[in-house]
Amino acid sequence: MIKGDLYKEVSAKILRKRREKGISQLDLANKCNVSQAWIQKIESGNRKIPLDFIYKLSFYLDCAVSDLIPDRKKDSGDGQFR
Repeated sequence: MIKGDLYKEVSAKILRKRREKGISQLDLANKCNVSQAWIQKIESGNRKIPLDFIYKLSFYLDCAVSDLIPDRKKDSGDGQFR
């Protein structure tokens, strides 16, 4: 998996989980103390997501951190992130 693909997949999982929970970008942004634009950039894959922020998102999305991280088993097998 290429590093950019990793961020895209994490972004897609965050977007999917937020929609699943029925939370707007604005509501999530307010809970996380960031702007709606910042959430939008994360969900579109245009911003790298700090690890501590993934933990914060998992709290407000009421899910496990592992729900927001791609499963390594689906990786290409080389274990490398470029």
